[in-house]
Amino acid sequence: MVVADPQLVDEYTYKQLGNGSYALAFTEAVCDAYVKRAFRTAVRKFQPQEFLFLGDLFGQGARSDDGVWHRLRRRVDAALYWPRDNGASRYFNVVGNHDVGYSEVIRHYPGILARFEKWYGTSNFVKRVGGVDFVGVNAMVLDGRGSVADDTWTFIDGLSRKKGERSVPRVLLTHLPLPNPLQKCGPHRNSAVIPGRRLGGPREIMYQDYLSEETARRLLETVQPELILSGHDHDQCEVRHVYKADGENVNVNEITVGTFSALNGNVDPSFLMLSIGDDSDREATELIQHKLCFLPSIRKVAKVYRNAGVFCILFLLGLPIGELITTMKSSDDSGNLLARSRYELYSRRFECTSFGRLTDENLLHCRRVLIGVFDLIVLLIFIACGFIFFLARDSMILQQLLRIE
Repeated sequence: MVVADPQLVDEYTYKQLGNGSYALAFTEAVCDAYVKRAFRTAVRKFQPQEFLFLGDLFGQGARSDDGVWHRLRRRVDAALYWPRDNGASRYFNVVGNHDVGYSEVIRHYPGILARFEKWYGTSNFVKRVGGVDFVGVNAMVLDGRGSVADDTWTFIDGLSRKKGERSVPRVLLTHLPLPNPLQKCGPHRNSAVIPGRRLGGPREIMYQDYLSEETARRLLETVQPELILSGHDHDQCEVRHVYKADGENVNVNEITVGTFSALNGNVDPSFLMLSIGDDSDREATELIQHKLCFLPSIRKVAKVYRNAGVFCILFLLGLPIGELITTMKSSDDSGNLLARSRYELYSRRFECTSFGRLTDENLLHCRRVLIGVFDLIVLLIFIACGFIFFLARDSMILQQLLRIE
């Protein structure tokens, strides 16, 4: 199971809500609940043996001090059921810009990367799954400078194959996508293709949307992958790249996986399922198969809640309002009942008039309407409490507020 950019929202994601506000806490709770339920449902349905994350687990982990970072880490662990025991070997992850920052941040604050790697694994790795090697690289530093960038390129250069060497097929894992000069992304795209920005001087990367052409070429020719998986874009994209291997052109597909969260700008969140064979002698097209899976749209979920609320209101108020309308229409007296009621009130004539009896009957039905409104309020309070309770079960934020274990 391949997941990209859960990117649990925080005070940097929705600055307009205000740090520490109830609105932000509720938004974080909804985000956590969506990711947790979606992840749990996907695991139950597909029962994956391995879990691959393409970076950006955090909203803004790179900007957080240790206290805030560990609070965010507990949210990530809870939402993604991150194992802190012997099962941790099933989870592997490449770093993203929201996890550790870009190369200049890492160069000046190497402790940010070390902190992340302590809890979520090394940023450069080779992991064998079936008959395929998954090669994860720290894409955040590939166009930058400093000791971490040098170490990453040393790791990549160590993967170079000798000419004519037959070896295990590889899948390249990178948070940042490779260049997409044609600006085409295939049929599953929901938004316009990002043209690509880059901030900072030469080898001083403060922000970038794609790896540079030179870095991408060197990376492909060294690793020689059969498939590339990337994230960062938050939307689905498929691109074909060409690189040289043993003097021949080799075509390779890159799949950019959309965000796993409903609150990160993609109306159709997604994840990828891979099927990896055990026999490395087979062709890569047979050995590595994939299927893109889409998650529920949170807009459709909100519409369901809205429609259910309207139905409850109409159901509870329909009967007493119907009785009131029937009574008003069946009155023998002409004129407006409300106006005549005011006249009787001002003249204090309520004793024995036939209209007085009608007004009493009308008031009886009005009381039924008020009882219906009261029942509605009680029901809505009950529904709200139940919603908050179940939301709290999936949210570290509300668990702490309501002390639910």
